[in-house]
Amino acid sequence: MNIEEIKNLKTFDERYKYNIDEAIKTKEIKYKSGKVQKLRYLSWAHAHRIGKSIDENFSWKLLLNEKGSCIHDNTVIIEMKFEGKIEQLRYPFLDGRNQPISNPTGSDINDAQMRGMAKLFAMMSGIGLYLYTNEDIDKIGEETQATKTPRKTEKPKMTEEEKQEKKRNV
Repeated sequence: MNIEEIKNLKTFDERYKYNIDEAIKTKEIKYKSGKVQKLRYLSWAHAHRIGKSIDENFSWKLLLNEKGSCIHDNTVIIEMKFEGKIEQLRYPFLDGRNQPISNPTGSDINDAQMRGMAKLFAMMSGIGLYLYTNEDIDKIGEETQATKTPRKTEKPKMTEEEKQEKKRNV
């Protein structure tokens, strides 16, 4: 990845087509089902460096809710300024298997903001955006598979009164 080459890419499409594979990280995710998926991503550090190299006014921040917390319905909201444009992205709290987290720790919040920043940078600049191609289609496939798998339903637990009534009727 050559910063000088990247600086010379002027259009979104040129940046989208630019190969940054040498800066890409790969993480293997193993699901309970046995399925293994390789997740490829641009690190936030590379995204930040490229953003600052292209646009000296590049900036981003984590938005707070009305209570002063950075948590917005199990997501963070990232706002970014790049090449004079400002955009926002809502990014969920995800664990190491890319599954939602309902009670995020400080580390989970930090991970979400940094991942969200890298994704929003890719969306705004085009750099590394190809990594997200078919992301939504893969999820649809997983959801379709999940609906085909029958789920066990638990019987509701009986109250003490219901247990006593059942004993009387036996």
